[in-house]
Amino acid sequence: MKQIRVLHIAGDMNRGGVETFTMNVLRNINRQKFKFIYLCYSHAPFDYEDEIISLGGKIIRIPSIKEAGVFKHISDISRIIKNERIDIVHAHIYYNSIFSLIAAKKNNVKVRITHSHATRSEVNPSIVKRVYFFISKFIINTHSTSYAACGIDAGNSLFYKKNKFNVIYNGIILKDFIYDTSTQNQFRIGLGIPTNATVIGHVGRIDTQKNQKFVVNTFNEYLKINPNSYLILVGDGMLRAEINNLVCNLGIQENVIFLGNRADVNALYNTMNIFLFPSLREGLPITLIEAQANGLICLISNTIDKSVKLTDCINFYNLDNGAKLWARKIDELNLKRINTKETMENSPYNIAKSVKTVERLYEDSLDSRLQK
Repeated sequence: MKQIRVLHIAGDMNRGGVETFTMNVLRNINRQKFKFIYLCYSHAPFDYEDEIISLGGKIIRIPSIKEAGVFKHISDISRIIKNERIDIVHAHIYYNSIFSLIAAKKNNVKVRITHSHATRSEVNPSIVKRVYFFISKFIINTHSTSYAACGIDAGNSLFYKKNKFNVIYNGIILKDFIYDTSTQNQFRIGLGIPTNATVIGHVGRIDTQKNQKFVVNTFNEYLKINPNSYLILVGDGMLRAEINNLVCNLGIQENVIFLGNRADVNALYNTMNIFLFPSLREGLPITLIEAQANGLICLISNTIDKSVKLTDCINFYNLDNGAKLWARKIDELNLKRINTKETMENSPYNIAKSVKTVERLYEDSLDSRLQK
């Protein structure tokens, strides 16, 4: 059987939502039929690197567009497409997907998929960026042969109405996220958190989009309501030092725990009483699917795709209400775990269903293009 060689344009393969989704697909897809190759721009070792290789995948590194410039960047992608005999290019990096699409079309790659994982790129972009986004959107919609999105809002944000997109739900391995009380106490003891404390949790890359500054300010207000509370921040990013400085300036460092990137996020959900997620913009975050599978109460910004609400765990709230009202909202919520097992198993976020959708997209796209 000839393997279908898929080039994922990923940027990096650390523990982000998009990266975790593609890893869940790699773990469960027919790897005799599909070969996954990841195109990345960072030279540092990635969280998922060893596992990718062990599963028969491959990582290829090239300089980023900022390092190489536009023409060299496109040339580098073209070289990889030729050398790796790529059948499908699957781009995951929103507006920046244009460079891989240009290279793929130039090299006659039959299937060129753009996958939208967000509802917008950034808040209040400059005029220069708006022009870039306009041009990028045009190229994406004229150079792609197939379109995919994690949700309706994410698809509508990037694709023209005439270009129908496939919704591929960010499926997870549900059994890994079932709530376990023994794990909760075990981890709390290890982290130095009292077993009777209220633990607010957040998982995400530490950057402007994820809005950890708001998380910290909300926790600071909640700490005034409930002194027996702790905040755990899972993830890393360029703004970690800035967020750490904010914690120190507020004098709450004894109650805030930075855990960095972790391989055991599924177990860490058990430690939390509430999941705080005030992102400025999102598509459909995989962390919120994981948290619901855990039965964990979630307080999230109303900027997030409403279809993320699969269970009563999800509570939307307006960012304009500010940190004080968010803290009061946490105090008002019933933080008791919800049994979501049956709902999640019947939802489209079961990884087995997501993998079937991806396989069907690849196979149907190849068949239709080869017939032309």
